[in-house]
Amino acid sequence: MAQSSMLPFLKKLAKNNDKGWFEDHRDEYDAARQEFEQLTESVIQETAKFDESIAHYEPKKAMLRIHRDMRFTKNKPPYHTTFRLGLNPVGKQAIAASYYLNYEPGNIFMGGGLVGAPTEAVRKVREEIDHNWKEFQGILHKQDFKSLFNDLQKTEEFSLKRPPKGYAEDNPATGYLKLTDFVARRWLKDETLSQPELVSEIVKSFEAAKPFLDFVNRNLK
Repeated sequence: MAQSSMLPFLKKLAKNNDKGWFEDHRDEYDAARQEFEQLTESVIQETAKFDESIAHYEPKKAMLRIHRDMRFTKNKPPYHTTFRLGLNPVGKQAIAASYYLNYEPGNIFMGGGLVGAPTEAVRKVREEIDHNWKEFQGILHKQDFKSLFNDLQKTEEFSLKRPPKGYAEDNPATGYLKLTDFVARRWLKDETLSQPELVSEIVKSFEAAKPFLDFVNRNLK
């Protein structure tokens, strides 16, 4: 599956992120969005072969809006410069770890996780990791997960500086207990996106992430 218009449109949008330009190039956006919808449909169909919980998704329901929420911002660009899809195995509005694709020039990544969850949900995930540490370790050390993601993201953006209350510094799981978001990401180079293998690369990443998502979600229901 070759993408001919998505990246070029997003690159132009990044340089001309205003409503006037967007409306003047609405036809280009519509063409790019249609391609992303086709990509999303293929990803859903292939992912559903190993995770039936997302088989019901309509492509448009999985695609995130390109329009930014401007209600609480000032002087911000009105559009995201990326095409994004999210597939929540539990349900679109549920608090759960989800499959995710970010399609943006120079920042193409895929995988999944739990981001921006309420404090209680984060507490439950930490508890699950602490109580089932060996199982969690085993999931992160599976060959397909390790080769694609290496590990969960442990940057300052996703982690506390110290263990949360109730957990000792010498807890063997401390590196994961300090996390505020539980994220597995894999990046691809831009040139990969024009190759026929794109769908299979996305789906391969989702399949490798599934045991991790299942572990995170099982105590959130």
